Amino acid sequence: MFSALLSLPRLVAFSLDMTQESIVSMAVAGAIIGAAIGGWANDRYGRRSAILIADFLFFTGAVIMASAPGPALLIIGRVFVGLGVGMASMTAPLYISEASPAKIRGALVSTNGFLITGGQFLSYLISLAFTKAPGTWRWMLGIAGVPALLQFSLMLLLPESPRWLFRKGREEEAKAILRKIYPADDVETEIQDLKESIDKEILEGGGGVLRRSISSNYCKPKQREEDSLQALAFRFSSSLWALIHRLVLLLTKLHSSSHLSLLGSMPSALL
Repeated sequence: MFSALLSLPRLVAFSLDMTQESIVSMAVAGAIIGAAIGGWANDRYGRRSAILIADFLFFTGAVIMASAPGPALLIIGRVFVGLGVGMASMTAPLYISEASPAKIRGALVSTNGFLITGGQFLSYLISLAFTKAPGTWRWMLGIAGVPALLQFSLMLLLPESPRWLFRKGREEEAKAILRKIYPADDVETEIQDLKESIDKEILEGGGGVLRRSISSNYCKPKQREEDSLQALAFRFSSSLWALIHRLVLLLTKLHSSSHLSLLGSMPSALL
């Protein structure tokens, strides 16, 4: 998005200042709302379904932005993208922690965070390739829908979280999934541990996703949902987004070349 801002001022239909601020901030607002909705969707429809919904929202937002004739529709597209980002940020680490073997669970969750940062850096490189293409900013915004579409397709091949299935009384489905994840010698132990963890959670009143934090033992209840929401709100509303936005605009004023502006702002994507 920040790269696309370099091309937007060239269009008569897009004014600067408040319009650009709105375009950037609406995704952040959408992400905060999406994170809150994601907790409810996780418990109601399952982790896998929540990720599919997030992918659909993100892809829809990318299509809307790429085809936007003016700032109003572009802002709407940014809201859709923000909702998808917020839901995915809430759901993806949870799904990974519940549907992966205990031995590599921590590494997979950490890899998820690493790939998010790597993806931000990669987006700058992709945007750099489109700086001279016709319809520059439309390509930059539209190409973001490709990863969402790819993840949506691959998620259809993955199982639901066994923990969520146990909580919904679908124990046989959960056991079948656990048998695919763990060696035969460990399956019964993992099933017993999962049942005990869920029974303890129910007794302690920990019913929702937002009341649990990721741990190595099936996300035992550890914190209140207010803490999770505050942490997510801080993440999405932090000054880093505004810093990158301002950096792109500053470099644009210093250098007439969009190539130089993009190259100069790339290190900020790794922060």
